[in-house]
Amino acid sequence: MIKFIYSSIIPSCMAVRRLSEDDYEELAELYKRFYRVHNVFTRPDDEILGYLGSQEGECLVFDDGGIRGAVFLENSTTSPGNMHRLWKLKHLAFDSEDACRKLLAEAEKIIMDKPGTAKIEINVAESEPSADFYEELGYKNEAELRDHYRNGEKCFVFSKSFA
Repeated sequence: MIKFIYSSIIPSCMAVRRLSEDDYEELAELYKRFYRVHNVFTRPDDEILGYLGSQEGECLVFDDGGIRGAVFLENSTTSPGNMHRLWKLKHLAFDSEDACRKLLAEAEKIIMDKPGTAKIEINVAESEPSADFYEELGYKNEAELRDHYRNGEKCFVFSKSFA
């Protein structure tokens, strides 16, 4: 289940906030617009909503009068003593590059606020925004995966590390 964690990191006046229980239908609409080819977000609404409700980690949304971006933060690996963490940013979707920039900046702040070092990974299908955009934001293209999400499609692994 998604954890609804509210903290002082994200003031209520900002456009980036934590997902609330009332956001699921609008979140599903964003994902259907962004992921035109996807094994979940092309299904009927009730299946999409069930899937979103089962996601682990926390979800940030970019809200400027409507949800225009979202990302799930999942701490996928911790080292002994939690001194190095691997974070997966999953289902990153946005209506504008500005929304994406703000979501990633807030996710990075949350991750950097944790003790120890961290690495963020984002998997991007070749049908999504180009490598240049993520590289402009300081992410490195570490790998190219073939047939990762769908047969015949490439997926790129972008990462950023924090000491």
